[in-house]
Amino acid sequence: MKKKIKEKFITVNKNRTSTAFAVYFFVIFAILIIQLLTCGSQEFESFMFGKQADSQYEILDGHFIDTEFVVSQKNANSMVLNGYLDNDIKFKNEKLIVDFTDAETGENIQHSELFLKDQIDEKNILILFENEISEGTHVKMRVRSLGCVEKGPYIGISETNDSAEYSWIDGELSDSYLCASICYKVKTYNWLKPCVYFLAEILAGIFLLILHRKTGMPLFVKKTSGQETSAVAETVPLKKKIIRIALTLVVVWGIIFIFFDYVYMKTMEATVRAKDPEVICEETDETAQNISLKEGESVSQVFTVSGNQLSAVAVYIPNVDDANIRIKYDLYDQQTGEVVQSHKVSTKKIEKLSHHLNKDQRDKIKGALQGYYVLEFPKAIENSAGKQYKIVITNEKTAGANLELVGGEGEEYPYELNSQPMAGNLCMIALYSNQTSLGTMFKYMVTILTILLSVLIILSEFGNLSTGKTFVISALMLAFIYSFLIPPFCVPDERAHIDAAYIISNEILGINEIPAPGRIYKRADDIDLTKENTMNVTTERYREISENIFQKSQNENLEIAYADNPVLNVTFLNYLPTAVGFSVARLMHFNMLTMIMFGRWVNALVVIIMFGIGIKKIPFGKATLAILGFFPIVLQQIASCSYDGILMGTIVIYVSYAFFIIYSDKYSLCDLGITFLSGGFAAAVCKGGVYIPLLGLFLLVFVKIFNSVKKGIIYTIGAAIPLGGVFIAQFSQRILSIVAPASGSTYREGQMVYSITDFLDSPNKLVRVYQNTFVLQGDTQLKQAIGGALGRLNVFVPWYIVIGFIVLVCVCGLKQYNDTIKIKRVHKCYISLLALASIILVMASMLFAWTANTSNYVEGIQGRYFFPSILLMVLLLRNEKIVFRNKNEGKLLIYGIFLNALTIGMVLISAL
Repeated sequence: MKKKIKEKFITVNKNRTSTAFAVYFFVIFAILIIQLLTCGSQEFESFMFGKQADSQYEILDGHFIDTEFVVSQKNANSMVLNGYLDNDIKFKNEKLIVDFTDAETGENIQHSELFLKDQIDEKNILILFENEISEGTHVKMRVRSLGCVEKGPYIGISETNDSAEYSWIDGELSDSYLCASICYKVKTYNWLKPCVYFLAEILAGIFLLILHRKTGMPLFVKKTSGQETSAVAETVPLKKKIIRIALTLVVVWGIIFIFFDYVYMKTMEATVRAKDPEVICEETDETAQNISLKEGESVSQVFTVSGNQLSAVAVYIPNVDDANIRIKYDLYDQQTGEVVQSHKVSTKKIEKLSHHLNKDQRDKIKGALQGYYVLEFPKAIENSAGKQYKIVITNEKTAGANLELVGGEGEEYPYELNSQPMAGNLCMIALYSNQTSLGTMFKYMVTILTILLSVLIILSEFGNLSTGKTFVISALMLAFIYSFLIPPFCVPDERAHIDAAYIISNEILGINEIPAPGRIYKRADDIDLTKENTMNVTTERYREISENIFQKSQNENLEIAYADNPVLNVTFLNYLPTAVGFSVARLMHFNMLTMIMFGRWVNALVVIIMFGIGIKKIPFGKATLAILGFFPIVLQQIASCSYDGILMGTIVIYVSYAFFIIYSDKYSLCDLGITFLSGGFAAAVCKGGVYIPLLGLFLLVFVKIFNSVKKGIIYTIGAAIPLGGVFIAQFSQRILSIVAPASGSTYREGQMVYSITDFLDSPNKLVRVYQNTFVLQGDTQLKQAIGGALGRLNVFVPWYIVIGFIVLVCVCGLKQYNDTIKIKRVHKCYISLLALASIILVMASMLFAWTANTSNYVEGIQGRYFFPSILLMVLLLRNEKIVFRNKNEGKLLIYGIFLNALTIGMVLISAL
């Protein structure tokens, strides 16, 4: 009977496996057909004039540069001027003028005027052709400026030429050529890449099928030894648990209250009281008049304000240091005559205007800072915009000198001295408290952290939550906080990531047309030329969130906008969650900032779920993975629009499933397939292949499956074939550019980057560069890898918090005494070599893609690039000598959340 049941089970399992492989091959074939039918894309073929910018031409009024060329084919779309630099000019109404004429007839083809203030791309300027220029037309292009008298932008000039015929500078024939490209709209069909991917998928399927037939590995197993279990609760009496919970909560609440009260004092009090200034009447030397008030005398001024939350006025008091006067000031609603605000203040306690402004605001009104003092109202007036008020200032009591004020020439109603109309206006600046919502955001953040810690402390005592569930719940709340803590555009290169996700969002919403090279269609409200590629975390960024979150878009008309696109370094899947968030927000008609936050939240949700899957699957080191996910740098990246989050989540799944197979007894073909897929995605199609050494884990996987090193090597080579095909299809062009014999490409300020040829003759130079990088940048990279430098790498977290995370993740890596899983010493050495190889490749990628060939160390590295290597290394910390008697993973996670609470407070102090 048992034999029949076993035979029946084997037959059912074979049928399921055959069906699964049939479905797999059908699906990948269907995907190939779809890709072949839809692989046609609109692209642009560019023909360069001057190749590389050997020098810069400053575009000034009265000067011009001419270039002649022939339109060589149909569908001429645009002209791109390369090598553009704004020359650190804050443009206002300056224009770039580009004229196209028929060189043979002199007939005007197109006259284009571009405002330079609208140009945010520091690489090129685009001039779209309004009408198609016929093939064979001989065109003369003239580039000049309007409004750039003493200082103008730069454009690239090249000594080499490809497609231009002649070039003139200020009318004189030149041997140099304008760095420009004429672009033609073309339809391309990229059939090769889908076919290569299909071939790799076929080989992977055949490989898994052979593996299944050789080993009889089941398609899946319902229960595995690696399934996560809840932490075992201590056998402690209930009364003692309650007392311990109560004492712990009191201590935690006390620490949080004291710490965040300190943070509030250092940041929020000053930030919330900061005000926006509006100059009503400013003092000037030509119109200044002295207004002297004896005791009991008063001066009044009627004025209109433009903003809400009117909270104070600043008046010019030149003798405040020499006087001891009690000032009484009353604010009347001019329409109703009611007293809106009334207060008294001594000149000994009155504050300077500069104390109520942030740096940006002080820079705006530098001339009005000296001598102005603030008369603050007891409460801000919420709906003050557009209303007219009268301020009455009285010298209520003085000990000696009169109260001296200053008047000027203004357009408002004339001031009154003791109810007598006088010529001119009282010099005054209205102040608005538009920062009040920041204090509310701060209190919400502290409340969320306090509740999260309290709930987890209670549950950890009773062991009711598994490590994976604890991580998912905690990480979601922390990521939500970090999405506000590091605002949009403040994560490295986030504008480029936003553009990449926007491109995919356009495709999701059916907007497939590309208007010009490097340009896409965006909603008008989503085009903000003030946004840099990476911005500083400032009060203005926080205020922007608080004032605009969940607001509707005002203008959804599609307009042409510049867009960067770093998708070539990864795949569209890395941006898909963010793009989905963008699309949902756009369908709901939310504004740009809310759209970005939606993208961040969806990205964080997907990545945290991926981490949770990895934590559940890995047979040991669950708390280690969780604390790695709590690293501030990880939370920052997953709560942003960066592709790093999806890459980190994929690596966690890959390592977890690989370790599950290596160190567990029951595994399935499904587990192997997920390992194969996630490993290939993380290593072969992302980040230029710098994580390819991680695929070395497959050797340990196959050695475990076959219990033979020889077969393990053979099957590892077999697995490498399809993955190698995918890698070549993804990065072949980049590889060729690195191994090219030319020494690098243009770097900042005309310098060149390193090339492999620079080290062929002197390999010891490469060793020295690596050595210098470890010595000079080692501590910096370690700090960045944890999260000691956030935002634009200028928001600093103290070393003691970084060390706290390092100690915590190392403690989590240690095993519990009754844990039977052991990592062999040969495995530790082998995995360590894989991690080291990945570190070397990461450094090599930045050496050949970013580092100037005059530098003696690798530039441009950021600590988060080493996340996969750190993940492997901390998992290897478990040993048989240092073990836990009772390892409560729930409490270890609470320590991680507590360290994040400290991090959040220190980020606010560092940024504000």
